[in-house]
Amino acid sequence: MKKSILLIIALATTLLFACSSCEKSTDNGQDPMENGNEQPSNGNVVDNDPITGKVTGTYTVPTQKSTDGGTVTVSRTPRSVEKFKELRGQIAKEPHGAAACFVVALHMFMENPTVGEECLALSVTPSQRDAKNPKRLASVRQIVYDRFYKKDSGANIYSPWIPYCYIEGFQVAPGWKKPNPPYKMIFGHNPGQDNIDQSASGTFHGYSIPMTIDAFNNTTSTQSRHRNITAVKVKGEEQYVLIDFDNLINTASYKRP
Repeated sequence: MKKSILLIIALATTLLFACSSCEKSTDNGQDPMENGNEQPSNGNVVDNDPITGKVTGTYTVPTQKSTDGGTVTVSRTPRSVEKFKELRGQIAKEPHGAAACFVVALHMFMENPTVGEECLALSVTPSQRDAKNPKRLASVRQIVYDRFYKKDSGANIYSPWIPYCYIEGFQVAPGWKKPNPPYKMIFGHNPGQDNIDQSASGTFHGYSIPMTIDAFNNTTSTQSRHRNITAVKVKGEEQYVLIDFDNLINTASYKRP
């Protein structure tokens, strides 16, 4: 009898220790980029609320006009990949609609890195996606995580206001805050570049479209068009994606609020 009781106690102690160890190992406080490049496993999100996107203006081909550009207004931030695809289907047939999708995906990344990164990957050319996992970004992945994923380390490069500075109404004084939906983005003509014919390309078709997005300077809250981006269509697809988007995430010239 004593042996049976001792055996039961030993088994219970072992199970308790094992459960305690598992509990501790589920959250080690590390950035997912530093923890085997794994992201938080929270990608299964349901979003059944309606979403709408509206595009005004256009870009002329083959040669742009100085008046080219327009606006993109999005009713809210999607919460799921499927809802993002629905929004993309509404606005990404225009180049500035594709750029707006990238900005929206940055907003999504701030709320849910797993879902947001997949939407960012959908918004860029295939070469900018991870070859082994196309739901992830390739070369800029570390930059996106450094700037927009809140780490326990409190790194001074964490810049959560950047994804919102492209929204009309963004303010920084006395302290930055998210604009309220709907989110309106303003796009213009890039005087330093022109459309490039992609007919000889093995990857793209039509023209690549350079443009600018208005950013609200986070030291003065004034509008300034100095964020250059370029959209293009992948062969076989009717929606634009971004081929040049570095200026949307590399905003080191902005002072911290």
